[in-house]
Amino acid sequence: MMSPKSLTWGIIGAGEVVAKKWAPSLMAAPSNRVAAVLDPHRERAQPVATALNTRAARSLDELLDDDSIEIIYLATPHHLHAELGLAVLAAGKHLLCEKPMGRNIAEARRLAQSAAAAGRRLFVNYYRRFHPIVQAAREAITQPEFGEVTFVEFRGTYPMNWEAPWGAAWMWDRELAGGGTILNIGVHRIDILDYLAGGIVEVAAQCEHLGSERVERWISATFRLAGGGCGILVQHGDAHPPEDVLAIHGRKGTVRFAPFDRRLEILRGDQPVVKDYAPPYPPHLGLLEHIVAVLEGRTENTIVGGEQGLKTMELVSAMYTSALTGRMISLGELCQSL
Repeated sequence: MMSPKSLTWGIIGAGEVVAKKWAPSLMAAPSNRVAAVLDPHRERAQPVATALNTRAARSLDELLDDDSIEIIYLATPHHLHAELGLAVLAAGKHLLCEKPMGRNIAEARRLAQSAAAAGRRLFVNYYRRFHPIVQAAREAITQPEFGEVTFVEFRGTYPMNWEAPWGAAWMWDRELAGGGTILNIGVHRIDILDYLAGGIVEVAAQCEHLGSERVERWISATFRLAGGGCGILVQHGDAHPPEDVLAIHGRKGTVRFAPFDRRLEILRGDQPVVKDYAPPYPPHLGLLEHIVAVLEGRTENTIVGGEQGLKTMELVSAMYTSALTGRMISLGELCQSL
């Protein structure tokens, strides 16, 4: 295989995320090239392949047998993440898995264990961690003058097309998607919340369509932090307009921002400090640069690795379990029982 300094990719899936977000990020990183794009709908793969100056592969075997490919970005519906991810790792490739890692915690664990056994790197596409505004918020929270985190609140709305007649109708099928708004888009909020506040140890949640074939449109949760603080999260997939609103309160300060907004507000005492951060474009470039740095040995994969992706899936599982049982769920007990 080629040196990671000239990283060669394969892509499985040519949907909107690849076409509008990942392809522009790859085109902005000259040290990366794409050897092939695979999608069961070849007419969808070809425009992406053309934009990336590469070919549309005809089969999974063709992609996996290509010795020039070092890492594969898996951007398929959720029910294929475990099956195809395991095949990628078995072929000796590194893997960037689209969020979530699977439909459930068992699938996510299989991926993480297989990557470790194969000696391959597993990354999960939680690219928002690399946004400048998120990094600045994390820096502010870790300062001594902020104090211990005591309360966190995150409200997310995302008006999804629940009558979608197009190919993404799989999102509304519990068997294919594994869940609704929390697995589709809410995992980004959970990931950022855990990345900034950290140490979530107990969860209590409510959501709709429990025990049915339909996926949930909304979920609300409260949680307890290891340090004694608490928080709330509300995610709704049928509310207008789309927004992310996050506030993290410490004993001596507060940070407020939206991951895709420009405005970061830091409050200590009576006077807020407002800083401006332009949303990054291409949006996945920070993640891409991190992956290259990890594969070059310049940094460790402790930001978006399998361990971090698995933690998010554990939190999702705790929310669903709590909603079904009506109990507060301890993360430690849940992990031992699953």
